[in-house]
Parts: sequence; structure tokens; C-alpha cells
Amino acid sequence: MPQDYAEAGKWYRKAAEQDIAPAQYNLRVIYLKGRGVSQDYAEAFKWYSKAAEQGHASAQYSLGLMYAREDGVPRDYTEAYFWFSLASKRGSKKSAKTMNMVSQLLPKNEISTVDQRVAAWRSKKTEPRKSARPSLPARKMETPSITKDKDAEINGDVEARLQQLKRIYEQGLIEK
Repeated sequence: MPQDYAEAGKWYRKAAEQDIAPAQYNLRVIYLKGRGVSQDYAEAFKWYSKAAEQGHASAQYSLGLMYAREDGVPRDYTEAYFWFSLASKRGSKKSAKTMNMVSQLLPKNEISTVDQRVAAWRSKKTEPRKSARPSLPARKMETPSITKDKDAEINGDVEARLQQLKRIYEQGLIEK
């Protein structure tokens, strides 16, 4: 079966609009690489940001790369350091390495300021969140995993990921 990026984008968007961070992260590749849609760095940045704000380490790392490489946003090593630092604290080894490289481009006092910002962000994010959405009724169901996300999965098997999203939709976890 041929890969249909436009259809995948439709399903990722449905999930992403309901604040499902892995779907937000995956939707960004459709815009970043122009698969099934026109390439749009601003839209990719939007979805990276939403996933990163929810603590998705890969999105935090990728957002840092966008700032460091000037991919659709103005180059900002301070913001890059911030996002690499957050991802590093969530266990991303590549973020730690990249963060250390970027830190050499920043004055020490700026690193200290960003480190304080990271600490404040993390303490804010560890407080229990009040959900604006009603909780789902308790029921036993098999939920497909969409949390393990690697670029190889995104680029290699869109059809399988699309089927996962359809199953989630059919189980009522994604609203129409």
C-alpha cells in the first residue's frame, strides 16, 4: 500500500489538536519536510513547540536544533540551550552533548540565567495539571503505543502509524 502523507497528516492533526504530544511531534515532520502539504517551517515550529511545552524530549531537542540552525526561526543560541537543557534533563544524551557545544557560544552569566529558567520551567511543569477536558470513562481497552517515536518510524512506515491513529480514533480517544 502506498504511503499517503496527506491522510497521515489528517489523523495526526486530529490527535495533535487534542494535545497528544507524540502526534504533535509527528505532525511537524509533515510540515518540515513538505510531505502531503506545502513545506511550512512556521507550522512545523508550532507543532514542535506544542509538544516541547508538554515535555516531549525529542520535540525539545528538535526545537533546540531549529534555533541553533536557524531553521525557519531566527538563530538564537540562548533558546537552543534552553530546549537542549530541558531535553537533557529528560534523559536525552544527544541533547546533553549538543547543549554542551552550544554552551561554549554563550557567556557564563547567560547560561546561569537560562539554568534558572529551566529550573523554574521544570518546577512549574511538575505541579499537577488541571485538565480542561473531561476524563474518559473507566474502561479496559488496548491502547496502541504512539509514544515511542523515532525518525526512522516516521519516515519509514507512515502507513503503520496511520493505522495506529485510526485505532485510537475508533476507540474514542480522539474526538471527531
